[in-house]
Amino acid sequence: MKRLFALLAALTALAAIVGGSAVAGGSAAKKVNGDIWFQNDGYAAYGIPNPPGLAHWVLNAQEATANSPVKGTMTYEDGYGSYTAKVTDVTFESHGGHQDATITAVFTTDNHDYVPGVGITDTWTVHDVAEPGVGQDYFTHAGLDSSKITAGNIQVHS
Repeated sequence: MKRLFALLAALTALAAIVGGSAVAGGSAAKKVNGDIWFQNDGYAAYGIPNPPGLAHWVLNAQEATANSPVKGTMTYEDGYGSYTAKVTDVTFESHGGHQDATITAVFTTDNHDYVPGVGITDTWTVHDVAEPGVGQDYFTHAGLDSSKITAGNIQVHS
């Protein structure tokens, strides 16, 4: 009998924790994620030949909440190398029927010929235009539009 009461007490406590978290949290934090492949045509603006093959970019970011700071990471790879970055800020906007997220991140590794280096901060804006994202979703960086993605999807949950 004591075991039954202990089990019921534990289940009641668990239900209170889970239920309390849902009530206290209110709405879910806004977030963005993507796993995309595209031809990176941005190098031409700097007089650099486009790298061979497709670029691969994986990103995830979540806004800060009362209980958690901004969090997220990015990885990127193309014919010139790769890098990783830690998200330090993310903001969200709606534009003409689609969702945008602007992500600021600091480079944490740099094995890329044209990345400014570890510790440098940069900003990208992703545009979630449609589902699926192939041929529709895109991002901007340093004022340049990227080619539309050829595989994968960007999803902005705001």
